[in-house]
Amino acid sequence: MRAIKIKRVLAGIDFSDWTKPVLETAAEVVRAHSAELVVVYAEMFLPPPYFTERAIEQMSASLEKQREVARAYLQEEVGKELGDRISAETHLVDASPVEGILRTADRIGADLIVMGTHGRGGFNRLLLGSVAENVLRRSRVPVLTVRGPDKKGKCQLPFKKILCPLNYTDISQEALRYAASFARQNGAELVLVTSIEEGEGDEQEYLQQLCASVPDEIQAHCSIEPVVRRGNAAEQILQVAADEGADLVVIGVQHKPLLEATILGTTSVRVMRHATCPVLSVVQHRQL
Repeated sequence: MRAIKIKRVLAGIDFSDWTKPVLETAAEVVRAHSAELVVVYAEMFLPPPYFTERAIEQMSASLEKQREVARAYLQEEVGKELGDRISAETHLVDASPVEGILRTADRIGADLIVMGTHGRGGFNRLLLGSVAENVLRRSRVPVLTVRGPDKKGKCQLPFKKILCPLNYTDISQEALRYAASFARQNGAELVLVTSIEEGEGDEQEYLQQLCASVPDEIQAHCSIEPVVRRGNAAEQILQVAADEGADLVVIGVQHKPLLEATILGTTSVRVMRHATCPVLSVVQHRQL
């Protein structure tokens, strides 16, 4: 099994209630992998479009002041949440949140992006819209999403129980590599789950197949609990995560062609939106 190397982690924050759990989670990953942490805040510092050229010049000083205030607040927030535990670079980026995060991740060679998200709408609502989902749709590196501190959100650190859904695809196996790496780094139990349709086959046979699909190296170094469930994949993943008290879900995400764009797999979107614990999405892009 090829080793997972996480050398540089990018944490995207927006000064909301998500800042604390995002920074704490990013710091835990950095600690476990002896990585570097870069914290990014992105905002468009632009005058209104109806301003004249003269008015824009007059506002330039005001916009620069806004940048200075935001830069100082960024450093203050990072210092307050991380203290002396983890050192971090801070970057203020003059761009939309999605563009700023992706541009910086590419520029610094980030191996992982950590950012906040929240549940949206009903269980079957699949439209993209949040910053996290748009970053995930375009990111070339895994994205770790963390729920905000609402009554449903749970972020237990360090990760002690990691859930990884398997469906025997290449991206599923790639997600398993990440899940096993995180499990080894944190001394965590690894729960592997596969879902089957109602009335489909014998559960014991699927359980044996699930166990046989795990590389020997992972079995030798990780404590593994295999689980087979019947029903909708996303629903079963979320239910197992709740039943097992998972601290982290690691799932493979496949970008599927749609006209001139790509969409995310429905199972991964549902899990990311509704899981109460952090979700690590390992992305795979398909050519159009």
